Amino acid sequence: MFKLFQNEKDRKYLLILIILMLLLKVLGSLFVNYYIKKGKMNQGLVYRSEKVMKQAKISPVIMALGYHWDSIHYVNISYLGKEHFKLVGKEKNFALRNFGYLFPTIIMILGWIFRSNILAGVIASNVFSILTIIAFYHVCRLYLSEEKSFAASALLMTYPAFFATGLITYSEPAYLFFAILSWYYFEKEDYLMSAVFTGMALCVRTSGAILLGIYFVCFLIRFIKKIKKEKRFSLPPAGCLYYLIPFILFVISSLITKRIMSSSDVIMWQDTFSKSIPSANSYFFPIAPSPKEQIMHFMGDTKLGLEMYMYILPAIFLGFHLKKINAGLLTYALIAIFSVMCIPMPPVIKAIPRHLLNAWPIFIAFGELIENRYFLFVICTFFFLGGIKTLEYYFTTCYI
Repeated sequence: MFKLFQNEKDRKYLLILIILMLLLKVLGSLFVNYYIKKGKMNQGLVYRSEKVMKQAKISPVIMALGYHWDSIHYVNISYLGKEHFKLVGKEKNFALRNFGYLFPTIIMILGWIFRSNILAGVIASNVFSILTIIAFYHVCRLYLSEEKSFAASALLMTYPAFFATGLITYSEPAYLFFAILSWYYFEKEDYLMSAVFTGMALCVRTSGAILLGIYFVCFLIRFIKKIKKEKRFSLPPAGCLYYLIPFILFVISSLITKRIMSSSDVIMWQDTFSKSIPSANSYFFPIAPSPKEQIMHFMGDTKLGLEMYMYILPAIFLGFHLKKINAGLLTYALIAIFSVMCIPMPPVIKAIPRHLLNAWPIFIAFGELIENRYFLFVICTFFFLGGIKTLEYYFTTCYI
């Protein structure tokens, strides 16, 4: 993976991407500071803990970036543990879905170093967002030129949901980093490393379970093609057994979650498990077997439906374009997009632009289509302004 750093053009583009990311983060922080001075940071304050806020004195900007809406849950769990589950569960809060334990653990470890879990959460999210773009560029270079890999990375970097979640304390950057590395090693046929990073992604967000389905389908397609080509039956590569690692981790994580819920009286997740198995279309795994429920919801709320399909339809078109680039990426993107279309719960539906980050290969297709650098600049500027608008929505109206 480090071979790219030996190429002068790759080093140049990676350095430009990092500098641009840092610049955008500064601009985003200045916007947040402006809203603080205007007194507009008035939403998403429920479940703030005096214990956590008294850890250390931090700036108002760090407090804003690291302790609103869902960020509060990640930080509180990293510091308060089971105590936070008891409080939130009894009040039927909906924010703990897709919960994994790795991100709060990372915040907890960084909290020991920086003496503030709020600051630790902001640092973790921002560092992982930069690492994600570096990893994504490396994956792009498996299929695209340096210029188009740069374009694809710039588009992902400025995409509103990625920009916003990479600035505030959200788990998406950490999840994407592990998921993208997992795919990189899958394409390199290093299935052990791929499985390890898949397991880490699953431990960040339970929605990462779709990765197991993606790799199963990819192995199945490759297996069938090999049989057709060689015209004889042969066993699949032994490396596919490594993917039992993330599967086992998912089972263990599910059992831990069930134990925490049962011991903490978390009444909002009574529909989450069938015995010891996580149920589909539940708070732990909010994906239904088909898009039917989501479509029915959009029929009753046309405005929301149009707003969400403004993201979904272009994602589908870009997903099919991946056929020209790589069949595996096509499989990955379409399964990820379909899973987003199967989200049935209204509170989760509103976050579809963020959940579409699971379909990150579509940005490879997007970058491949960009031929003009000025057009790239226009799209990235549009995306960045959308990211600022997303932050405005986050701090004044609702979660993202």
